[in-house]
Amino acid sequence: MLLGRNVVEGGSIVIKVIFKDEAGAYYIPVEDSVSYSLYAAHTNDHLWDVVNGRKDVALPSASVIDIVLQGQDLALLGNCNTKRRVIVEWKYLRNSEETIGREMVDFEVISLPVTT
Repeated sequence: MLLGRNVVEGGSIVIKVIFKDEAGAYYIPVEDSVSYSLYAAHTNDHLWDVVNGRKDVALPSASVIDIVLQGQDLALLGNCNTKRRVIVEWKYLRNSEETIGREMVDFEVISLPVTT
């Protein structure tokens, strides 16, 4: 998974998910098997909250998928710090056997500067 830039509070970000096998060839996951969840770390860093109801959000099956997070997905939360985590899960065929894939990316939300 790739992040294109820093994430600003209340802004938007695209996370590009690319599915490649060990040989570097693109593949398409099993139909209707791709989903993602978005979490925010609690201030104690031991617990995670689901952000904006983004739990097991279904995505299309394709070799390249863009996850767009924006607005309230990137808002700062009172009981959480600025750390976010996106977990993507999918199923794919490996040697004709259905296998589960899982990947995650962590990032920080940068708060907007306060002006006076």
